[in-house]
Amino acid sequence: MSNIIFDTQATKAQHGALNAVISQQNMKFYLAATLTHVTGFMYLSYFFRYRRLSAAPVLLVACAYSSAFNSVNHILYKLFVDKHLLAEARRLGLEAHCQPSGTRKPRGFNYV
Repeated sequence: MSNIIFDTQATKAQHGALNAVISQQNMKFYLAATLTHVTGFMYLSYFFRYRRLSAAPVLLVACAYSSAFNSVNHILYKLFVDKHLLAEARRLGLEAHCQPSGTRKPRGFNYV
């Protein structure tokens, strides 16, 4: 979104349309992420019931779930928000600087 705001100098109407897509799709993303993670916690709670775990397996499960948590959130964001935002930007004719979330394009001196 910031690429479109700063690089293409889109109009206020185009900003409004893109912000509307973001706000609608963010709600769906948060709902999907919440349901996914609650289901994951329920499954883990069911799987590990009546088991005694020492510190090492608990740490291993925590690290694995943390990694899975980040991966799942990135996938869900791309499915629910990024895909629709890029489609709307292309529909508005702002595809010159469209890029998926998490990717980088060299843009001059401030490129990191």
